[in-house]
Order: sequence, then C-alpha cells, then structure tokens
Amino acid sequence: MVLFAAALAGLATASAADQSSPKLDPLFDRLKAAGDAAEARAVEHAIWRIWMRRDEGEVEGHLALGIAAMNAGAYAESLEWFDRIVGTVPA
Repeated sequence: MVLFAAALAGLATASAADQSSPKLDPLFDRLKAAGDAAEARAVEHAIWRIWMRRDEGEVEGHLALGIAAMNAGAYAESLEWFDRIVGTVPA
C-alpha cells in the first residue's frame, strides 16, 4: 500500500522541482536498506515531505484529499483527486 501511495504521489507531482530533488535517490537507497519498519517509516516520511512541498495551494490540497481518500479505502475517489492534479500540472 505504501509503495502504491508513493507511486501515485510521484505521478501527481512529476512536474514539481522537488521530484528531481537530489535528496530523493539517497532516501530511496535508505528505504531499500531499512533494517526495520520504524526506520522505513521515518525514511518514507522524509520522502513524502519532499514530494508534498509545492508552491501551488490547490494542487497541495488535492494531493492531501487524494491521500486521505486512499487511506480511507476510497480508491476511486482518490484517483479522481489525483487525476485533477495531473490535469492541473500535467508535466
């Protein structure tokens, strides 16, 4: 589920400067090498903080609503929010 969320967030924010942040590759390396769930969660949160950093308030709000819907199991609704983001900031 976490990887699914990360993939969707990555697609939704592909145009953000933060998507190409030099901080991401080392974080993904640390995530792969995490020794336990607590360490993996800490690294995951660091990745999300980079992905969530946006200058566009509307996009940020849609992303938060999409994540909330996904966490509630409302996958169709979450995809609608993510589609709005892609429609707003396609590339």
